[in-house]
Amino acid sequence: FGYPRQCLFSAVRQHLDEPITTYRGLCRLPSAMVQDLATMRRGSLLFWPAMTSTALDRSVAKEYANQPAPEGTGNVLFVISGVSEGIALRGVSQYPREGEFLLPLFSLLEVRDVLGTENPELRCKFVGSLMTEDFRQECLLDMQHSQQALTTLALESK
Repeated sequence: FGYPRQCLFSAVRQHLDEPITTYRGLCRLPSAMVQDLATMRRGSLLFWPAMTSTALDRSVAKEYANQPAPEGTGNVLFVISGVSEGIALRGVSQYPREGEFLLPLFSLLEVRDVLGTENPELRCKFVGSLMTEDFRQECLLDMQHSQQALTTLALESK
């Protein structure tokens, strides 16, 4: 996604009635990055500035994180509990079995536990999106202006 689309998607994110747990497998990360993640302590914060695709099905993310890693790289599995906002894509995804769920821009995670060191599993709690309400409103306003401009253009081309 381009940054403008990410802003729009994050602006229209859903606030869930009940928090959910999602999973994210990352593979082929530089070994130094894997080591940094593996040594994080409880209470450490992780900031994900871009929208992040996660799965509702743990086995999907685990399968991804269990891929063979070339030398000098490693894999990480994130288990993210308490997710209270984002965008469910299951109904529109090319891969509905994955139960894809997008975490919004500027997601903040708190590390609760780290299991393993070589291909660690990071158990995190979703703290929330740091997207301010003012920025969210600007994104929605931009979407409305774009829609009006496209409608005008379409009508003029007839």
